[in-house]
Amino acid sequence: MTIRQEAYRLIDDLTDDNVRLMVLLMTKITGNQGYSSVSAPSDHERSETDRIRAFEELQRLRKTAEAYQFSDFESEREAAMREKGL
Repeated sequence: MTIRQEAYRLIDDLTDDNVRLMVLLMTKITGNQGYSSVSAPSDHERSETDRIRAFEELQRLRKTAEAYQFSDFESEREAAMREKGL
């Protein structure tokens, strides 16, 4: 595999935000300041990405919690309190 093929493969695995950052970096390295039509992510775009990541993390945690199969949270809490002597 050539170095360019490897680079293309790696770029294909990146998120859109990371591709945008890579294009900006490559633009800076090559000195083609006026060539790139890609701009840095705005605060709104960055904020939206952060919200999406937080939501995905919440979904992952919910799936992890499902493994414990709590059916009655109040009785689980009371049992835990009794175990601790509270």
